[in-house]
Amino acid sequence: MTIRRMTPARHRWRLWLAVSLLVLPLTVFVVLLHWQPSLDRWEPFRILEAPPAPLQVTWLGTATVLVTDGENAIMTDGFFSRQSLLSVASGPVEPDLERIGEGLETAGVQQLDAVVVLHSHYDHAMDAPEVARRTGALLVGSESTANVGRGWRLPESSIHVPDVGEVLRFGHFELELVPSAHVPMLPMVARLTGHGKTIDEPLVPPASISAWKEGQSYALMLRHPQGNLLIQGSAGFVGGELQGQSADIALLSTGSLGRQSDDYQRRYFEEMVLTTGAHTVIPMHWDDFFTVLDHDTHPLGPLLDNFHGAMEGLKRHSREHDRAFHMLRPLDRFSVEEGRLQETPP
Repeated sequence: MTIRRMTPARHRWRLWLAVSLLVLPLTVFVVLLHWQPSLDRWEPFRILEAPPAPLQVTWLGTATVLVTDGENAIMTDGFFSRQSLLSVASGPVEPDLERIGEGLETAGVQQLDAVVVLHSHYDHAMDAPEVARRTGALLVGSESTANVGRGWRLPESSIHVPDVGEVLRFGHFELELVPSAHVPMLPMVARLTGHGKTIDEPLVPPASISAWKEGQSYALMLRHPQGNLLIQGSAGFVGGELQGQSADIALLSTGSLGRQSDDYQRRYFEEMVLTTGAHTVIPMHWDDFFTVLDHDTHPLGPLLDNFHGAMEGLKRHSREHDRAFHMLRPLDRFSVEEGRLQETPP
């Protein structure tokens, strides 16, 4: 039997080929993971800040929205920690106290009446108890959110789980949480994030992000004499959930919306916008929340979302139904008076 030895040159070539076959896909994956879609094509739709009107609305990234009339102030979620993807994937996380302080300072917030958590995933509920503690706010949300607050040692007097249909009043504001649904997720992501599951005991950080289970998802109806807002915390819906509700402006979460079918996107628009009669549509929760919050925060990349697909869908449906479609960058603010956006003409 003849044994043929591989020459050093052939051995090196095969080794190079094997390494390339391993490294190339990993390199492509890393590039796509960090590549961020450009916002340039959406700049013409951006809201131009106007002089202050009676009602001020500021988008603070993810589904965190600050609404104030100068006397009272409401915030949804209050998520500012925004740990890196590596930190989230590699171990337990906890509220970043420094970033929470910086976020509140940037927003000019010292006091809030309520922090309303739209569901209990970590990028919605994790920071909310600390925001409530610092601002003297009432933490409002599901029983899962209440257990996040208890784990942060908020007193029961600072936590409220509203009944279905209950209306909370703070000054001229009326708040109503309407049971809704989370956007469909890939099975692996759904398992990781506790999709459809609840937090049944006090959650004490640090913990894996899987500890912050979804709980009940909500749409928030925020009513005020100067205008009614719909703030939807996830791009999900329950058919007919908003029947009988009225909104002027719909701030709609769009994370994972671009990955849904055209029929799903159409139904989402109908349930959120046509049902409530909202005349203005503003997307949110499309930003890369694994990066620090600033005006230059970009959308999640194509491996995690389909940003342009979601925006094109909302823009198309808005035009078909004669609704205004506007864009915000994180930290942008707009004014509302008598149900209408106040804008400075370009």
